[in-house]
Amino acid sequence: MPRFAYRAKQGPTEIKDGVIEAESQQDAVRRLSQQGLIPVTVMQAAGEPARASRGRPAGRVSAHEITSLTRSLGGLMRSHIPVLRALDLIRGQAERPGLKSVVGRLADAVRDGQPLSDAFGQFPALFSPLYRALVRAGEVSGRLDEMLTRLVEHREQEESLRTKVQQAAIYPAFVLVAGGATIAVLMIVVIPKLSVLLQDLQQTLPAPTRLVMAMGDFAKRTWWGWALGLAVGWMAMGSRIGGRIVLDRLQLTLPFWRKLTRNVEAAHFTRTLGVLLDSGIPILQAVATAVPTVENRLIRASLAPIEKALASGVPLAKTMERVPVFSPMVIGLVTIGEESGDLPRHLLEIAKTLEEEVERALKVVTTLLEPCLMLAMGLVVALIVAAMLLPVFEIGAGVQS
Repeated sequence: MPRFAYRAKQGPTEIKDGVIEAESQQDAVRRLSQQGLIPVTVMQAAGEPARASRGRPAGRVSAHEITSLTRSLGGLMRSHIPVLRALDLIRGQAERPGLKSVVGRLADAVRDGQPLSDAFGQFPALFSPLYRALVRAGEVSGRLDEMLTRLVEHREQEESLRTKVQQAAIYPAFVLVAGGATIAVLMIVVIPKLSVLLQDLQQTLPAPTRLVMAMGDFAKRTWWGWALGLAVGWMAMGSRIGGRIVLDRLQLTLPFWRKLTRNVEAAHFTRTLGVLLDSGIPILQAVATAVPTVENRLIRASLAPIEKALASGVPLAKTMERVPVFSPMVIGLVTIGEESGDLPRHLLEIAKTLEEEVERALKVVTTLLEPCLMLAMGLVVALIVAAMLLPVFEIGAGVQS
């Protein structure tokens, strides 16, 4: 009969490890429950065969669905429902085929005796190293439900900040696109037609009118080249490596966006590191897990030496001083956290402070940028129209005189 190694709760706080013989993983969970234990992990013992599947889900799975899955799993486990039974319940309630496929494969892996953290490894694009590290810490400590709840809070805070940054960029982008399209239609369609009418007047046109007419003629003859360039640029920006590096470099070049990006990434790194350390994960492993979660590739590269410096005995604050992303305020709070022995709490406080700064900056910029963009676009359109109407005004003035 197959043997299964288990970790289970016995009472409110006591954790019990052992091995049990059962026909299957589900049978092992049932037998442990009959003994009054609450299974946390049940996996096939060493030497027992196990099968695993790895691949992509049957459909698209959004970040919001992963957060909902984590919340549901944590809630069911707080109700003392075993992991496998909880996954089966979630799969039965899932509506979208992608999520149903993911939960089904997770359940199959757990049923075969894999720890939940290893089961998540089937989908590295959906479950990050941070996610798997926290789940593994929960399995080892017997606090898996608590770690899942902490994961949900972390993901919601990260998604909230990301959404605010994206929303702040939507309206300016819309104004730029709409204004650019209006100017393009004027220069490619309207101006050439008006040029024909004005040339029939057989009089010397004002310099601003001749300039706008020349620009319209140029735009009409070369519009396909501009369209092709925009299409190629868009495709290049969408590439996984080259385009992403260009965007990352651009974020660190624009004056306002540079500071905003640094604060966002610093908040992301310190929050992730604080959550990992607060979950009992050693600092070297926590840093190695937190650095890859930084989205900007250039900032991520600047954070890479931190792990090596820590391994050689350099304090975290000293290693962070060498990275231009972190302000003196951040370095000072990290130093206090190390000296007081309460580093996780200080890292989380730093993240909260930086996120509040980002929110205030976004609110100020969106308040000022929206009317400025509208004014700029309106001014350009008004100048083009005025330049084309100058000959009409001159003719009217000549008739009156």
